[in-house]
Amino acid sequence: MAIKISLVIFSFFSIGYGRLNPSIINIANGGPWGEWGPLQECNQGHVAKKFSIKIRESEIDKTGLNGIRLYCSDYNNTREVSTIKSSESRNGDWSLPYSCESGYFNSFSLRVESYQGKLYDDKAATNIKFRCSGKGEVEGPGFTWGSYGPWSQTCQYGICGIMTKIERLFSFFSLDHTGLNDVQFHCCPRWGQ
Repeated sequence: MAIKISLVIFSFFSIGYGRLNPSIINIANGGPWGEWGPLQECNQGHVAKKFSIKIRESEIDKTGLNGIRLYCSDYNNTREVSTIKSSESRNGDWSLPYSCESGYFNSFSLRVESYQGKLYDDKAATNIKFRCSGKGEVEGPGFTWGSYGPWSQTCQYGICGIMTKIERLFSFFSLDHTGLNDVQFHCCPRWGQ
């Protein structure tokens, strides 16, 4: 009987801890195209406090969001120490960095345009916004196509890693490509603070 009670208590603790600080945060409205790139992480003891996005709009094939870059720094310092990014589309240009007024990123929401049908231009992800540990939100300079989905889970100690799902440009003869379709962020463990 004591073993069963211990297992039940351990299970509740594990479930509760996972909600407070999951190892990965994601969203449900990501686009369907592309392949996942490699996980890239901040150095130990660092957290993401700034981001920039790679965006492209052309007259022929609009791809929207094509990459996300995180700027990692120490918890007690705003100066970035390193930058990380996963896969990216070769299209587009990087924006200036955006940051929270205070604190670090701890959850996100992705703006995604759904499938438009065979006769229309598909774009998938078009912008991203982050919630900040010091309160408030910061949105990227992407596009207004599509809509934001629900917020992800929250990383208690901040975001420390990124993995993106990108549709690669296979041929110039294909008239409809998307860029970034989905993203996952990895949470910092407790050692971060």
